[in-house]
Amino acid sequence: MLFALLGSAIVVPATNPAAAAPGRLRDLAQAAGVKIGSAVRAAPLNPDPAVGDEDYRDWAREQLSTLTAENELKWDHVEPARGRFNFAAADTIVQFAHETEQTVRGHTLVWHSALPAWVSALSGDQLEAALQTHITSTVSHFGSDVAIWDVVNEPLNDSGSLRSGGSQGFWKDRLGEDYIDESFRWAHAANPTARLYLNEYGIESDSPKARGLYELVKGLLARGVPIHGIGFQTHKLETSRLSGLADSLRRFADLGLEVAITELGVKLLTPAGGDSLGRQADVYGWVTAACLAVPRCVSVTAWGFTDRYSWIPAPGAATMLTDQYVPKPAYYRVRDVLAAGRPAADPVAAWRLDEPAGTIATDASSSPQRHPAQADPGALGHEGRQPFLRAFKGNGIDSGATTAPAESNAMRTNVSYTLSVWIKPASTTGDQVIASQDGANVSAFTFGHTDGRYYLAVPLADTTDAGVDPQRLFSQTPVVIGQWNHVAAVWDNPSGHPRLYVNGVAEPEGPLWNRETWASTGIFHIGESRAGQHFHGSISDLRVYQRALPSTEIKALASPVVGQWGFDGHTGDDSWFHRDAAARNDATVALLWATDRKCQANKAISLTGTQLIDTRGGAPLFTDRSYSLSVWVQLADTDSDQVVLAADGTSISPFYLRLKRGTGDDHRWIFAVLNGSGTQQVVATSEQKAEAGAWTHLVATWSMETGQMQLFVDGTVSGTNTVLSSAAATENGSLHIGVSQLGNLRGAIDDVLVYQQVLTQPEISALYLQYEPSRCQP
Repeated sequence: MLFALLGSAIVVPATNPAAAAPGRLRDLAQAAGVKIGSAVRAAPLNPDPAVGDEDYRDWAREQLSTLTAENELKWDHVEPARGRFNFAAADTIVQFAHETEQTVRGHTLVWHSALPAWVSALSGDQLEAALQTHITSTVSHFGSDVAIWDVVNEPLNDSGSLRSGGSQGFWKDRLGEDYIDESFRWAHAANPTARLYLNEYGIESDSPKARGLYELVKGLLARGVPIHGIGFQTHKLETSRLSGLADSLRRFADLGLEVAITELGVKLLTPAGGDSLGRQADVYGWVTAACLAVPRCVSVTAWGFTDRYSWIPAPGAATMLTDQYVPKPAYYRVRDVLAAGRPAADPVAAWRLDEPAGTIATDASSSPQRHPAQADPGALGHEGRQPFLRAFKGNGIDSGATTAPAESNAMRTNVSYTLSVWIKPASTTGDQVIASQDGANVSAFTFGHTDGRYYLAVPLADTTDAGVDPQRLFSQTPVVIGQWNHVAAVWDNPSGHPRLYVNGVAEPEGPLWNRETWASTGIFHIGESRAGQHFHGSISDLRVYQRALPSTEIKALASPVVGQWGFDGHTGDDSWFHRDAAARNDATVALLWATDRKCQANKAISLTGTQLIDTRGGAPLFTDRSYSLSVWVQLADTDSDQVVLAADGTSISPFYLRLKRGTGDDHRWIFAVLNGSGTQQVVATSEQKAEAGAWTHLVATWSMETGQMQLFVDGTVSGTNTVLSSAAATENGSLHIGVSQLGNLRGAIDDVLVYQQVLTQPEISALYLQYEPSRCQP
């Protein structure tokens, strides 16, 4: 498909979207088990030709299954003067939906914005009475014609606490924290059949706001508040990746709630650069796919479907259609994702175990059969594989987590399966179980370690007969205490071969096993077994596959990468950790794209010294422990000091990877580490000079064990030094890409990789040779 951006106008092929699609969006969505919708406006839906827009009406009728009133149900519209309700505009939307068999979402009953002046002047009992009257009158007026209500909208600060102070803290400051509980109760009393939602932005990945909302909602449920769902607003930029969206949706869904994408819009940056419409389509597709991957995600609603009536018109142009109703690539991407339907469950169960607190471990798989695990108090919320991330920690005595007895088994044990997990053992004492699943009498399998070796054990029968010994396979690689390792166990039923892997490397195969393994009937255990063995140490990212994974997939699961920013048209983190990057303060200045070292257009990010790119969701790296940084950089000039990578510390970055300008042409690469006391920067300087215009591969490593710093340039050691301790990064901080007070980068950056270990010389050489620049030169 050819398309271009010409000034502020979007030019795409003149194709009728309804004719181009193999089916209507609403039909494809229904087949996938979701609804597809949009915010709409009453005026263009008006059947009066003098007021309405026939094309708008036709497209909404044909393509959408749910409608949200964009503004017509906000308080300043429905009750501009106290006691004088005006539902005429909203009635137009509801009547249209009734005629076209569409669901209506009421937006919104309680919000700190869009308040009429008379409400702002109230306080105390008067304000509470006015709020109750507003909710009751509005919900009652529409009755069953409005099936879903966004009861409370945007109640939280970015810190995760309830808004307070100024106009944004209006409700909490004047009515106290109970206003949320009461609002839901009043709405439920007015229409007991309506689905009631809390709607919020900035919760699309693990963040202080997402964590704060999770705790707020748990409290609402514990108090019996009638809340049925969480709305994810999801207004994003074209460069967004939203890699953590599905996991965030699942976390709320595993509380027993519906989740929905309620206000999807993808703004084009201005001026547009490269394939802006393609990147916009990517984001629309990723969001839709994330919803389909979560069984309790019930709908995807765009905040407007055409730029003609969008709150972000051209050049931002955030919708799926131009102002002439011509479909953009985003429309086709959504159509194709819906047509593909919900994904098959693979893995069939998965627990990230990264909950910051509480006792519920969310099942992060896409399986329609959910397997949330109930953890013992205090087992969740411990230090994880990143500073901001958490993990399960077993005490080796009586801790663990189990799925509910009423749920079906997490896995079938009479066919092939794979268990994949990251662990950090605290001891090798006794028989320690990482995972198991109950049979009627014994565990159908036990995966753990004993006598310093990993093992997989499978009994031949579900019996306590002492004469029936289980089949066992042990690793040759020993258990290492105090560091994260990846281990996997595979039962390949057709071949009769069990296999073990440690850090992605296959252990020697044992003898063939009896293939007549039996089907277990009980609960799944994390960090324990029914026989009373418990794990001592930390567990993260436990996955269960109902197939024997090949060694290539297991090697990928064992990747030591803890952050990966490829900049292939977006700023997302492609690792398991979902620490997406973004322009600071969500600046809408266009991010520029460059041809990468593989000669692919728009596959590297181009910085001019003004863009500020930071990762989100907490620090991706423990800088007071061994680590490695890998990045490709192409300098535009060497006119001043320029930082490639830095991180947040208490007052100064714990490390800098940067260009140090010298005299004449004597410019060098610098790797600087702040010592543990924060009193001295220790520097490793490259032997090679830094040059503008050429792609250069930089790797910086620091070893906690030896204190050795190493700086590699194009696969070769180029500078070394020693510092015995390193300052810690701020847990809630960021990795800064091409930006620092010491000087912002002018040039291009590609493939930033972060490791929580020291890479070896062969590994660094392989990173360089994988895409050595000369291979794609003419």
